[in-house]
Amino acid sequence: MSVRFGEMRKSSGLEVDHKPFPAMIVPFRSSITIKVFGADGLSWFDDRGLLDIKELPRDVVIMRDVATNGTAIPPVLIATQILGNPKFLRIIGKGLGDKAGTTMRVAKSRKSKAEGSLQAVVLKQRSLKLSIRPVQVRDVKKNWVYHCERNYDAKALLGRINAVWTPQANIVFALTSFNPARLEDEKALAEALGTKSENPLVPPIIEYNDFLGIFQKFRDNEKPKPDFTIFIVHRFTHGGLEGSGTTHLKGGFALVSDDVSDENDTTMAHEIGHYFGTLGKGSLYGDNNTSKDLLMSQGTDGTKIPFDDVIKYFNTNYK
Repeated sequence: MSVRFGEMRKSSGLEVDHKPFPAMIVPFRSSITIKVFGADGLSWFDDRGLLDIKELPRDVVIMRDVATNGTAIPPVLIATQILGNPKFLRIIGKGLGDKAGTTMRVAKSRKSKAEGSLQAVVLKQRSLKLSIRPVQVRDVKKNWVYHCERNYDAKALLGRINAVWTPQANIVFALTSFNPARLEDEKALAEALGTKSENPLVPPIIEYNDFLGIFQKFRDNEKPKPDFTIFIVHRFTHGGLEGSGTTHLKGGFALVSDDVSDENDTTMAHEIGHYFGTLGKGSLYGDNNTSKDLLMSQGTDGTKIPFDDVIKYFNTNYK
């Protein structure tokens, strides 16, 4: 049986179908755990000495999952993890290299021909600041109410974003603000809505192009200044077409709809990808929609960030 590699969880930093051979992101001074199949009687070697590689006993891996999740893992999931009798390797990034990283070889000895190879790039953590701001408007009684359906749990939203970005790119977002963005400039609102009313009411569905200047002003006046801002509204259209999220690339902010209430929704993480994959490029970042598993594929719930995109666009802290 030839050696092959596997993820512990979906979108966890290992790209098994990367060419010419599998590749992974390893956090500097932290770890990633992977599976190796068909490695009985073999050892593993790091060509550049950047990695600390240790085999973990199967029960240790399972108990660690229990501790992480806080509950016992269903037997069917345990069976899935151990299917194929893999070895579990904990890999720590102990040294930095370059964009090429290092090669982990699985072989009988250091001088033997590799039975399996894996590219690994060690990345220092990239820390970024994020604002997630629910939009508020006045109702008919002049009371402030949320334009989105409710005031979302900021920690939960931030946690879902980091669950996508941290394992795959070693990027950690910190929340700078969850303060509501109150649409209180009635003159600007009247202009956006095309009305002469002195007390304009914001409809449940707004047109992004008409409100662009209003949200840009919010973004420009934020203190402390985040790297990116997400505004949550109930519904919006962009050029007349309804969407769940859209990013103003030069403005550094995105508009998302109430669809983010779905705990599996990846809209926020997706919109962040548009912005941070475009800095300094001047063109829309994307992955050509080649797979529904990709985070940047349009209209899907994909979470995968390709290895090459990470080290090219998102986190170049490999030195």
